Amino acid sequence: MARKIYFGICLYFFVSLALLLFPTNETYGQRTVSAGAQQNFETDPTYWMDTDELDDTHFICAFKAASSSPSATASDLFAVVGVVDRENKTVTYGSVTAIETGANARTFVIGISATQAVVGYELDVTTDFGVVRVITISGTSITNVGSAVQFSDGDYTTPESAHLGSGKIVITYDDLENGSYGTAVIGEVSGNSVSFGTPQVFNGFHTDRPSVCALASDKLLFGFEDDGVEFDPGKAIIATVSGTTMSFGSAATFYSSTANAVRYTSVAPLSSGYFVVAFVKDAQDDAGAAIIGSYSGTTISFPGSAIQFETSFASADIDVRQLNEDEFVIAWNGSIYSDASKIIIGERNGNGIDFGSAQNVCDTQGDEISIGVLDADAFVVGYTDDSADPVDQGDAVVCTLTPAVAPVELISFNASINRNSVTLNWETATEVDNYGFEIERSSDNMSAWDNIAFVAGHGNSNSPKSYSFSDKISSGGTQFYYRLKQIDLDGAFDYSDAIEVNFDVPITAELEQNYPNPFNPSTSIRFSVPSSGSGNISSVKVRLVIYDLLGREIAVLADKEMNPGNHIAYWRGTDKLGRQVSAGTYLCSLIIDDKSVNSHKMLLLK
Repeated sequence: MARKIYFGICLYFFVSLALLLFPTNETYGQRTVSAGAQQNFETDPTYWMDTDELDDTHFICAFKAASSSPSATASDLFAVVGVVDRENKTVTYGSVTAIETGANARTFVIGISATQAVVGYELDVTTDFGVVRVITISGTSITNVGSAVQFSDGDYTTPESAHLGSGKIVITYDDLENGSYGTAVIGEVSGNSVSFGTPQVFNGFHTDRPSVCALASDKLLFGFEDDGVEFDPGKAIIATVSGTTMSFGSAATFYSSTANAVRYTSVAPLSSGYFVVAFVKDAQDDAGAAIIGSYSGTTISFPGSAIQFETSFASADIDVRQLNEDEFVIAWNGSIYSDASKIIIGERNGNGIDFGSAQNVCDTQGDEISIGVLDADAFVVGYTDDSADPVDQGDAVVCTLTPAVAPVELISFNASINRNSVTLNWETATEVDNYGFEIERSSDNMSAWDNIAFVAGHGNSNSPKSYSFSDKISSGGTQFYYRLKQIDLDGAFDYSDAIEVNFDVPITAELEQNYPNPFNPSTSIRFSVPSSGSGNISSVKVRLVIYDLLGREIAVLADKEMNPGNHIAYWRGTDKLGRQVSAGTYLCSLIIDDKSVNSHKMLLLK
């Protein structure tokens, strides 16, 4: 597999150019995962359990007391918050807190922030309708449980949920009161309550085990088993969100068979334009499998084939979550007591998947398995442990990954015009087996590329290295495209995206909204720098700063003189000292010649 080029915090382009983003993905698929010991949060039997992250050190588990629990009635619903010690892979839990004492079932939990979460369940009193409660958190203590707010009109099964950012949530379920249709509803958290829109149907047939994830703050992906079609194919559909209303595209089939095809589905976003579906092949001995999907707008395609990751036993209770760009983790249980609960790391490779080796988080069957992703290098797996004494105790396992090492880390790249020449400059922070860079140019809108030069690399280096190349333009034209082809010593290679060099100079200052937003772990920020005066191409003073909502300066992405042109900066969710910051809303501000141009809100997810 060709190596990836990893681009660091800032990339600056010092001419007027229409910028096509350089890739920020890294090679992760074979990273080593280390799983800690089981960290018990409930010694009594548990049931209907779910786990989600709160920030990069805290997570929450919500669970129902099993009927065999000696210290609680079967109606009790609880939640507990844990804080992770990554080095030792241990958890310190706060007090287990009662959420509901009336009869209930089908628990789910949505982490909103370090101080807030939403717990949902079916309130099995008379009508079996679904409700949620907003809970307030301080450290590992649950300090307040809000009032129950109804989200469904009646009985439902197999709920799944996701956070779109800024307190907006989605819940999807099989609506038993309406033909078991696939249904979803949007809610907006405000204070200790939630305001819900009207539940909407996305599949007007019997739908089993729908799943959902946020592709963006206004876009959702649903995966499901379509029981209304012969042989139960697996399908996916995208919805755009406006307020609490969804508009659905057309469903696309990701797996079908001449026998019952699919059961248990889970979906997760990947890099822009891609996602992954993990599922159980009902027609093939319940093998665990995954497939890469791509999308444009609400149109979905599945250009590749499903890849199996579990064939030794029948899989169940599957969950998939994104770790970083195109890397993801899958957790699943076996269907009988002797089967282990496992995890595996995968990475998108084109339209296929590279998987690492699966490993156990519980040597015998667990149930209700779910993942809370703390950040790209750590996650928590929660489940009920069927092998415990007494059976079905509530457990969580902390898993850490070796930090990804990028073969070539490009930290800056710029193009400047000097009369009839274009000068390219780029700098690497580190290099591993770097043979060098071919410089390619296109003058016909990238339909054909010419190799115009080669610049040798430094092989292996842990210190910054600078490169330069000047291209004398001898033919006519005002627009040219350039890209780098980074080549490894073994011949593997990868391209940067193209940059369009335009000899016109922008005259207005502009800060665009970051993309993607919400983001995890990195986002790109485009901005334009004007000339300092009419016809003057001299540089101007530019600051690009990240603030928190209290106005504190978190990170400085640019603080220097810059030439006029279009620029891009990358923020990877770190502060001035390189430490990961907590999930939440941040402000990005552009300041030119000590005058504020604009600010935009950005939402970092964990």
